[in-house]
Amino acid sequence: MAKVRCPEAAKTEITLISIVTALCLVGDSFLYVALPLHWESAGLATLFEVGLILAANRLVRIPLNPLITLFYNRVSCRTGILLATLLAIVSTAGYGLSQGLLPWLGMRFLWGLSWTLLRLGTLFTILRVSSPSTLGYLTGINNGLYRLGSLAGMLLGGILADSFGLQKTAFFFAAVSCLAPLVMLKMPKGEEEPHPVQAAMRPEASCSWKNVVAKGPALWVMMTAFVVAMTYQGVTASTISMLLDAHSHEKLVLLGLTLSSATLSGGLQAMRWVWEPFLAPFFGSLSDGRLGRCRLSALAFAASALTLLPGALNLGLASLSLVILLVLLAGTLLTTATDALGNDAALLSDNSRTYLSAFALFTDLGAAAGPLLAYTVIALSGTGLAWVLTSLFLAVFAVYWWTHPTLPQASRSLSGADPKGA
Repeated sequence: MAKVRCPEAAKTEITLISIVTALCLVGDSFLYVALPLHWESAGLATLFEVGLILAANRLVRIPLNPLITLFYNRVSCRTGILLATLLAIVSTAGYGLSQGLLPWLGMRFLWGLSWTLLRLGTLFTILRVSSPSTLGYLTGINNGLYRLGSLAGMLLGGILADSFGLQKTAFFFAAVSCLAPLVMLKMPKGEEEPHPVQAAMRPEASCSWKNVVAKGPALWVMMTAFVVAMTYQGVTASTISMLLDAHSHEKLVLLGLTLSSATLSGGLQAMRWVWEPFLAPFFGSLSDGRLGRCRLSALAFAASALTLLPGALNLGLASLSLVILLVLLAGTLLTTATDALGNDAALLSDNSRTYLSAFALFTDLGAAAGPLLAYTVIALSGTGLAWVLTSLFLAVFAVYWWTHPTLPQASRSLSGADPKGA
């Protein structure tokens, strides 16, 4: 495979945006480790309220996606992302002040607005600075770097929440997020015109969501976004600590320290964000090559489905920890492959911003549905069944993308571009 040749200006801009996103993300990520185990100190009454709070920021993003798309048609991505950093600081600090369901929901709604501004601003910027031969690579850079915020949030969040409590941990991460506006100062103030290949493929004529989603395999692309987000932003992220807590009678000792369920959950999930800055660009570049977006997505779905199944078995703590690591490794591959697939489909659509807005909407629907579905199934039959059902969903999409190896219009639209990025 040829080495990716990417303009330094594009790489630098995506890198800075990814770092800003990481600094904003720390407060959200630690909740997935700490809140399922420290919910009583947050003034919550039941675990269902935990699932509702973890899903609330996703639910509010559903109506926000088209509104934020219109917002970005009038202001620069730089302005929108700067606003998002301020909202992230306020919402994270609010976690330390909130007691009871309604105040928590308010803070999660505020974070939902922040994340929508961050995510759409990033997607639009990637589309603006990329070409078909660098799209997967730049997507991988973004996925790898912004999730460093999840690394810090999950790894430190479990340790700090166990040691100092949920509220003080929230204040600490709010202080970390204050660095994000400072990084924004290094971002370029002006936005360039779209890449000439993109401009040719993306007419300025308005195009409704209905028309965009109805064309070709667009609905499958959108449902792909849904099921991937449901799996890794919803089901696994919100249940790993509970799955490990079922083995709380077992002790796992590292360097003389006995690890609690929250600390172990945070450590395992943080491992994904350790390897992701290195593996995500590599996986993204694979989709730029001969394997292509669809076939790589099919293989990634199959790998993810297989790794989830052992989570339903009665494994020991050490074996279960290894299974979780494999689940997260497959998650890196699947998330990068399908994000590149969605970006590529947007590049080939009549209106890229409308397409990406719809893609983000289905991502948010999946992320919101994940915790609610998981906790509903857990209440009926346990965590194992939730993982098995999720595996079956993934297997369906593995079959579909293997039998549909190319996106329509790809050969026509990319005929004028060098497929190797020379």
